Amino acid sequence: MRGKTGVTPEFHGADIKAVQHGKLQDTPIETIDRYLRELKAHQLEWARTYPLSGRIKLLEQVLSNIDTYEEEWAQGDLQARHIPDGHFDGLNSYLGGPAIAARLTRSVIEVLQQMEEHGGHKPFAKARQDGDRVIVESFPLSVKDRMVFTGWRGEIHLEKGTTVESLPNLQAKYYKDESYEGGVSLVLVAGNISFLAFSDLYAKLINEKKVVVMKIHPVLEYMGSILTKVLEPFIAEGFVRIVIGGSAVGQYLTDHPLVDDIQLTGSDKTFETIVYGGGEQGQKNKAEDHRINSKPVTGELGNVTPVIVIPGDWKESDFDYQADNILCMLSIFNGYTCAAARVLILPKFWDGSRKLVEKLEARMAGLPLPINYYPGTESTIKDAIACYPHMNKVGELSKTTQPWMLATDLDSKKDEIAFSREFWASFMAQTYVDGSDEETYLRNAVKFANEKLWGTLSAILILDHKTEKALMASGALRKAIDDLRYGTVAINSPSAFGLALGANPWGGYPGSTYNDIQSGNGFVTNPFMLDKVEKSVIYAPFRIFPRPIWFASTKPNLGAAKALTKFFISNKLADFGRLMVSMIRH
Repeated sequence: MRGKTGVTPEFHGADIKAVQHGKLQDTPIETIDRYLRELKAHQLEWARTYPLSGRIKLLEQVLSNIDTYEEEWAQGDLQARHIPDGHFDGLNSYLGGPAIAARLTRSVIEVLQQMEEHGGHKPFAKARQDGDRVIVESFPLSVKDRMVFTGWRGEIHLEKGTTVESLPNLQAKYYKDESYEGGVSLVLVAGNISFLAFSDLYAKLINEKKVVVMKIHPVLEYMGSILTKVLEPFIAEGFVRIVIGGSAVGQYLTDHPLVDDIQLTGSDKTFETIVYGGGEQGQKNKAEDHRINSKPVTGELGNVTPVIVIPGDWKESDFDYQADNILCMLSIFNGYTCAAARVLILPKFWDGSRKLVEKLEARMAGLPLPINYYPGTESTIKDAIACYPHMNKVGELSKTTQPWMLATDLDSKKDEIAFSREFWASFMAQTYVDGSDEETYLRNAVKFANEKLWGTLSAILILDHKTEKALMASGALRKAIDDLRYGTVAINSPSAFGLALGANPWGGYPGSTYNDIQSGNGFVTNPFMLDKVEKSVIYAPFRIFPRPIWFASTKPNLGAAKALTKFFISNKLADFGRLMVSMIRH
């Protein structure tokens, strides 16, 4: 398990309270019981006898349904998150909903098609031996990928001791076991981003061949209706059921004897409550590692995400671009994401560090305020202001908006609360790390991120192409990537693209325990169905042209967001052309 030198013991993770109920009526208990009996009756069929061709057909129908209900989905998301017309985060109701759901679905379809073609024995991912481990080349895997994401690439680093020759045994293991019985999985759907329902669902339904009951989070309870329509092919066959409700329904399901295992995307506090119980007794159980729920529980949880900026010979426009890039890492979904940038790490010796902070503060001052819609935001922001009363704050907390918050010049040698608490809002901290040159600084920054920051989910490195080439040649960059104890390492990109590209596993770095869960255990969004995953690595260009539509400072381009969604659904060149036209005309 990763070291935790000096991490503040009073609070770890995000303080996200359980939501008791939404506006819709909870699914009745008798209906939940019936759903679980129906799933149990179809468990063996799905685990053993349902053909690959049938699975592919069901997923293709889901893809068609995403196309049909795309606009209803996005509009429901805009209303649920109270996003006003013209706000920069409006695009994410498309991009973070139907677009990525379609991308994930198509990725799964293509892998199953390869399995069908190769009989499930030949590896269906490109891989190379890299010393004592395998690196799988996950992205791009098609010409169309290269066209949309020019200059991007993705890798999956397997654990040490793996070999290319053993790769067939590390893929799709549940499809090779004729005696496998599957199970009934409970998926507790996230309340912040709608496409996450699909990443969790496919991890259980497709990768593990288990039937699934999904509980919709009250914050995004409109998704109950959308998922019922989109997943109708699986529902009709008896492999998926959907329920509505708050924490009481969640507890009933987690304790239910017909539920075999549990997957959630949420907070470490929710995970601990399921495993150990709540309140003082729950904390006592955790300390003694006394579980009150013996079912396997996997989770994709929170993170204090570091953004490590590596110095270089930057032009003025580079500072402008990277200020926008870093702000984007915070502003996506208004700071309500486990991948949001939380601690900006800068070199003390670089003249550009102060300039970048000033650019970032100026960008915050020139943008609309983030939207306040997630329960508990008010207390989170009051806590942040109490901890850092002198931070740069743009705007005020209201019933509809929250301020931009940037706490600068934190001492990296102290036990700052921002290093151990994930403030679930539009809050970011900044600190300086010592180093006389790029390589020394990078080593120190990696050590700081590993040992002082809470969580193991994702980390971000920002560096220009010339510096990247030099540090790769010296081995310093590769060592930094290897040493970072995070499940995703993103270069020049929001780490959320580890999910959005639909090719890389997403989850906490291996090694957590139930009573020190941090960012979670296991991986979702793993279309290649790989075992022994250590981390994903995403490489993006230092500057992207045309200007990314996901930047908060870019004029909202709903036309491009809709066109990208259509392209992910159809995978047709004609829709790619419409995407390019929509971006050029904007």
